[in-house]
Amino acid sequence: MATGYFTLTELPRELVEIACDKCVWKGRYSKARLMAKHGRDIRLPDLLLEISKDCPKVDELGNDMCGARYEGL
Repeated sequence: MATGYFTLTELPRELVEIACDKCVWKGRYSKARLMAKHGRDIRLPDLLLEISKDCPKVDELGNDMCGARYEGL
């Protein structure tokens, strides 16, 4: 954790669970597939932004943000 954030590689689970409190959405992702798509060293906050970038809750001005978060961390 040299950057101040955990990376996907450092995540101890093989299944990554993400939920959004605003739209009651939940998703489960394979850590191996996420690493193949986004790289092993992607920081967890950056991964969350990447996964939720198409969220309909985010407006063009950034005033309403997605409520995505990691479950169980």
